[in-house]
Amino acid sequence: MRKLLILLLTCTIVSCSSPSLEKVAKKQCTILLTEVAKDPSSVKLTNFRTVYQTDSLCILHAVFTAKNGLGVETSDDIEYIYYVGNDNNLYESYLDLSEEDSIFVNEQDMQVVNRYTFYKDLDYKDAIKQRVINQLNTNGRVVGNKELNVNIEPIINIGQWELKYYKDEFGEYSNNNYLVLVGTGVFSNSATTNSEMSAILFVDKTSVSMRLVEYSSHVVKDDDKFNLKIKDNDGSVTRFEMYNSESGYMYFTNSSYFGQRYNNIITILDKEGIIRCNGIMSNSYSSSSYTFSFDLNGYKEAMKYLN
Repeated sequence: MRKLLILLLTCTIVSCSSPSLEKVAKKQCTILLTEVAKDPSSVKLTNFRTVYQTDSLCILHAVFTAKNGLGVETSDDIEYIYYVGNDNNLYESYLDLSEEDSIFVNEQDMQVVNRYTFYKDLDYKDAIKQRVINQLNTNGRVVGNKELNVNIEPIINIGQWELKYYKDEFGEYSNNNYLVLVGTGVFSNSATTNSEMSAILFVDKTSVSMRLVEYSSHVVKDDDKFNLKIKDNDGSVTRFEMYNSESGYMYFTNSSYFGQRYNNIITILDKEGIIRCNGIMSNSYSSSSYTFSFDLNGYKEAMKYLN
């Protein structure tokens, strides 16, 4: 009986002296959003809701109110993620829910979402964890050390690849899917120098294509010649002569005139790693240069999910 009382007393002391993950997460959420606010003194966080919690993960929703750069008070619904990694590092990230999709998805909705994701074979808890790790690796930081890059081992190691599904003639998702990878870089022409751009790679079972996007939304759709050089993970450089389409897609197809473009790009993808690209889009009157890179890691694992 005496041993039981000692055990109960010890458990009580531990639970009282160790703050809950939820309490710590709320405190750190306030610290982070105060740090990023234009006017830290104006920050108010209200309507905190804990939408998901385990022993190592807490996801909060709240209303974030603060003054912007013009001194006008604005309010946004935000999602905050606080995660204790297997390495005992503490990680965090936040999203503006008016601009981005929630990482948290309830179990019923997850059953619908799962069919079209890499984690369709995971149970609910692991699916949420996979989504959280992806978010932290791309837009997260280590608590107390924002200079340290986040590189958490995911449950499914598919890198930065995304899985998408083609739609049928009725606008519903079909069983045919494809991979998407976004790379970033800069472009220059007669009107601008080193402005931000992105490149999007599309891969399915039988084809590979790419689009260029200037700034954040302008898809390059000029029907022009594109001379592309790719330096792969081994340092080898492969040249591709491409032509842009009116829809903005450039296709890596084999032909007697343009050579083994499809075979060559598949060889590069199979090597994975970081590839660096440089291309010139030109016609008779003007030209634009593009320098960008892709992180191909996870490609082989991602390919296993293609139908």
